[in-house]
Amino acid sequence: MAVVDASVWIAGFRESDAFHEQAQYIIQSLIAGQERINMPAIAFTEVAGAIKRETKAILHTLTKRFKTVPLSLEKIVRGITDLERLEQLADDAFDCESIEEFGKALT
Repeated sequence: MAVVDASVWIAGFRESDAFHEQAQYIIQSLIAGQERINMPAIAFTEVAGAIKRETKAILHTLTKRFKTVPLSLEKIVRGITDLERLEQLADDAFDCESIEEFGKALT
């Protein structure tokens, strides 16, 4: 296992401010007060990649179904870093009858 310095790892994922914030939050949560964590670098990449894919899938589904996604909802979705929650929201995005119904699922 490689020891990964979180600040170095985060620097490699500056695709967008929202994604960077999500990655930073995940890493800080995993570290839980430690400066370094013993974990394979691939595990960090997998978690961040899964979050990015779920977020993209949710927003894509909503856009295809309802043509537009209010910026306020998009910001909320992009701020979620709990992968299980995102997976549930992906189902909700597919099943909801309206964008308003999806918005209620966010709360």
